[in-house]
Amino acid sequence: MQKQPLHKRPDHTPLHTPLHEDAADRNQTNRPFHWAALMSVIMMTLSPVSAFANAGQSENNDTAQPSCENRYGFMPYEDKICKRGSDKRDGIRGIQDRLKYIPLAEGVELTLGGQVRQRYEYTANQGFGESLQDGDGAWLQRLTLHGDLRIGTHFRVFAEGFHTYQLGRKNGSGPLDENLFEFQNAFVETSIPLGDSGASTLSARIGRQELALGSGRLLSVREGPNNRLNFDVARLTLDIPDWKIDGFVARPVTQKKGVLDDSFGDTRWLWSVYASGGSNIIPASSIDIYYIGFRDDFGNYVQGAGQEERHSIGTRVFGASGLWDWNWEGIYQFGTFGNGDIQAWMVDTDTGFTLAS
Repeated sequence: MQKQPLHKRPDHTPLHTPLHEDAADRNQTNRPFHWAALMSVIMMTLSPVSAFANAGQSENNDTAQPSCENRYGFMPYEDKICKRGSDKRDGIRGIQDRLKYIPLAEGVELTLGGQVRQRYEYTANQGFGESLQDGDGAWLQRLTLHGDLRIGTHFRVFAEGFHTYQLGRKNGSGPLDENLFEFQNAFVETSIPLGDSGASTLSARIGRQELALGSGRLLSVREGPNNRLNFDVARLTLDIPDWKIDGFVARPVTQKKGVLDDSFGDTRWLWSVYASGGSNIIPASSIDIYYIGFRDDFGNYVQGAGQEERHSIGTRVFGASGLWDWNWEGIYQFGTFGNGDIQAWMVDTDTGFTLAS
């Protein structure tokens, strides 16, 4: 029996990184400076939007909520934005409020948002000193702009465009550094209420989108590099009191460096059923229960190549009480790689105590 590691985490593995790159893409030691100037102009143009980070949709579409606080997450389509009506704030926050819930027609509203991320990165002894070294480091830039169109209460169109750029790498741009323009998220979603009370809903979403499950140990958005991970996905979500159940089938997007040239057709598949809730089962805690499947028709490792298929079953318990907080997770994984069997497990904890100030 061959023992294999668990699902490779998306920000460290070939799930998102090509096995090879075109040599011409790496031979870019002299980048023209006018690109940097152009990016600076774009950054200044978008800065009124980016100053508020990402924008999304509120949980409550009723009248003004002057005491409401906006909440932003890793995926802009899940942000919670207050609907303030005529109660707009002053200054920069007032500009932000005017970009949300722009009325286009009866029952049709558009919310705009975006992000500018500037990052300086310096690495010493890159490639154990064997590759060209970035003596002055590298400048990494990510620009995004998105729109969230709501038609009535049960139909939604969300689209997010992004541009990434690097300046300073002696080896040229890597596969996660640069993408001139692409849609990171682009999907349609519809939902229907269940039952007379409307306390439960079933929603369907199809299109390109980012995915993150639980604490991100098996699947995350890959926030560190310039280019985040995304998928072409068909997804169903059931919201019932105290539980949210997600089911989806997805394929990773093959990311390229040009304009609108990312492609569907990767050899890998990902599917999952993920339930989160249960706040009344364990005091001060919530529970995740999930299954994740992964298949790669052309898995490639140091030990060889072959078809790879993995199945992961796991649970997570997380919560907080007083000065304590906890996040415990256990996973069992089985499957095959080539002619060998996969069998692995893990237990992980992130438990903390906050010192009183």
